[in-house]
Amino acid sequence: LSDSMREVMLTADGSVFTIQGVAAALADPLNAHTNFKNAIQFATSPAGWRAFKYHHAEDFARFQRAGADFNEYLASEIGGAFATRRPGVENLRGVGDFLKHYNDAAYGRGVTYLKFMVMKHNADMMIASKHQGGFRRALGKVLATTVPKNLTDEAIDRIAVKHATNVLGGQNLRRLGITRNQRNLEKVLILTPDYLRSTLGIAGRGVFDWQTPQGALARRLLGGFFSIAAISAYGVHELIGGEEPNVFNPQDPGWLNMRVPVGDTTVNINPFSRFISVVRPVAKALGVAVSTQDLDLASVTGMESAGQFLKGRQSAPLGSGIEALTGKDFFGNPIRQDEDT
Repeated sequence: LSDSMREVMLTADGSVFTIQGVAAALADPLNAHTNFKNAIQFATSPAGWRAFKYHHAEDFARFQRAGADFNEYLASEIGGAFATRRPGVENLRGVGDFLKHYNDAAYGRGVTYLKFMVMKHNADMMIASKHQGGFRRALGKVLATTVPKNLTDEAIDRIAVKHATNVLGGQNLRRLGITRNQRNLEKVLILTPDYLRSTLGIAGRGVFDWQTPQGALARRLLGGFFSIAAISAYGVHELIGGEEPNVFNPQDPGWLNMRVPVGDTTVNINPFSRFISVVRPVAKALGVAVSTQDLDLASVTGMESAGQFLKGRQSAPLGSGIEALTGKDFFGNPIRQDEDT
């Protein structure tokens, strides 16, 4: 029953549709409006989605040969089994049916369409770059769209598939060699293991992979997310006033937040916290290193920030257990107990 309720909460998180839409817009800005409009249309129209797949069957087959599994992207994994095979939830058939339709719409069609378009745009762009020269080739290197001329089209398709898959969960866990027992253990320890794996994958590629086109695509995506976060923060400030946004100090908890004044208080909103939170430990360590010239202090700062990030990703049972054993809450404050308990 607990596992089922967890799936209900994670499945109903509509933010992943928005995140994938932003990722698709960053990959192909000129067609961002059309792609997002089509994603919404296909989410509400199974017939329209089937027609699109039929007309693009060759490209779907092409990316499937490159390793894409268009049934893995969080799409209707619960299905009708939610209400009929989960112990203790046999009477929740209506909830299970609703989630099946929701998954099929938001993830099975909407998100999968956006991932497909990211794959196609990046792959076609990189293949075309092999035949470019002069200024266009130099510009492509700056924009992370140019690849070596000896790279085959099939290899480029595989790069595009790996990148698009890692933008938002949905990795084919069987291809990664992750067993069912490991997946069950991850569910016990981590709130969203698939989400965390994809976030760390993109961040790791962007920071450490300077040799392959996939690393360049990751850096372009991360740069786009941070740019949109900064523009959004300043845009909100200019439109409705409030506190000045913090764009340049990653040591501040409100880094890149949109600060919305509500009465006498300020509400901090950050739709891109997924990537910002995983990059913050590195950014904070670099900030301390530059300001103090103390590498030991910078290392300690980075480790403390990384530990806070990981604490925020642990599952509820694990977090509650740790708090009970240590006597401290998430922020390290002592948990008060009555003398009678």
